[in-house]
Parts: sequence; structure tokens; C-alpha cells
Amino acid sequence: EDGTGQISEDDFASKLRTDDRVRAYFNAIKLDVGDAKKVFALLDYDDSGAIDIDEFLTGCQRLKGESRKLDFAMLQREVKFLA
Repeated sequence: EDGTGQISEDDFASKLRTDDRVRAYFNAIKLDVGDAKKVFALLDYDDSGAIDIDEFLTGCQRLKGESRKLDFAMLQREVKFLA
């Protein structure tokens, strides 16, 4: 919305709370977005603090499906920081 082509964590969480279309999209790809902060962290692949369209699409493709994929991806991210 700010013209940068990116979305911040706060904007992402706000859209999840207020925009039925955003929730419907995530429901359609069977991605549980109950914890917006964790989902944002997984989508923000370059850890820039913002998600661009490429990160969003790639991340959603990688995470779509059952919630177990989301849990596994979160575990992978946590292990990455320990290494």
C-alpha cells in the first residue's frame, strides 16, 4: 500500500485480521496463519523485515498444504539460526 511493492510484518498481520480475501486465500491453499508473526518470518526469506511479491509467492508455494509443513518449516528456520 505504500508503493514499495513490499509488505511489513505489521501490515501483513493487519491484513490477516481485517481482509476476508487474504484469509480466504490462505484457507484455499490450506495454510494455517493463526500465528501471523511466525508465518511472516517464514515468508520473509531474506530476513529484510518486509516481504516482496517473489518471497510471498515462493513462500506460499513452499508452505501450502497441511499444517505440518508449516511446523516443519518453522523448525528448519530455528535450526538455521542455531547453526
